[in-house]
Amino acid sequence: LDKASLFPPISLLSKLPENVHDGFSILDMCAAPGGKSFILSLLAFAKRNTDSKGSGSTDIGIKPRSTLVCNEKAAVRLRNLKHVLAQYVPDIVRVGSVRVTGLDATRWQEISMCDRVLTDVPCSSERHVVSEAEKKRKLVDPMQWSPSRCKRYAQTQYSILLNAVQVAKPGALVTYSTCSIASVENEKVVKKVLKKFGSELEAVENCGIFSKSDLISMGAEPRELGWILLPDRSGCGPIYWVTLLKKEGRKSGLDLSGLELDQESEEEETR
Repeated sequence: LDKASLFPPISLLSKLPENVHDGFSILDMCAAPGGKSFILSLLAFAKRNTDSKGSGSTDIGIKPRSTLVCNEKAAVRLRNLKHVLAQYVPDIVRVGSVRVTGLDATRWQEISMCDRVLTDVPCSSERHVVSEAEKKRKLVDPMQWSPSRCKRYAQTQYSILLNAVQVAKPGALVTYSTCSIASVENEKVVKKVLKKFGSELEAVENCGIFSKSDLISMGAEPRELGWILLPDRSGCGPIYWVTLLKKEGRKSGLDLSGLELDQESEEEETR
């Protein structure tokens, strides 16, 4: 697990409210291979015990009827996800508190169901593509990376993030992340979703336990929306992430009938 992968789940869950209620629901919408789901389980279900001498130990503390749902559509990746969760998440957490589903995140039907949503979406993953080409001592295959491929990913990412906001309850947080460096897959996707939801949704500046100066000291770079970690400065990544707040007291059930038109418009904008 690249240490950069810690930042999206930490931004989403490291400042859980003290009065987490029964039925508190966390969704990892694109969960495979499972590293971020593992981190979410630690953040959600571990409690800190401190003895009289001030030394600490971490125990598992389950909130009654709180759940972590880990979703993955692809069958092979779903099997890998189940294996990782079975291997690394203790039974006391996994049994009864962690569920695995195999739904299509681009066609999610539920609305206003979750208190926290992580969307670590499929992306062009330039670093992995280049690394594989270097290992084989070949040029990058255009079938593996191209500007048009980035645009196609952006359409999928837009659909997933729209649905993530839909499934979030009013007052919930949604963290969006990719391992791409392409703005068309990062800020531009987030901007389109913010425009779609209007005053119902806003980007938040805080990143859980990390202050702005903390992130900069670790090599993170602020973007117009969110943050990015790049290997040249941080020694890890790349990863881009931003956390969004779905405001309370707003109308739920956004009309997504214009989704296909929006995707076509995005393709025109980025040609």
